[in-house]
Amino acid sequence: MSEFLFFIIGTMLGGLFGIACMCCLQINRLSERRLKVKSREN
Repeated sequence: MSEFLFFIIGTMLGGLFGIACMCCLQINRLSERRLKVKSREN
């Protein structure tokens, strides 16, 4: 039973970590796009 509990907790933590990394990468990509658009306007 404890092995299953560790599996569930590990899956949840891994999923949260993966989602957090993807969000950070997406935010970085969007900010780079805004910088490119601003440099084209000038």
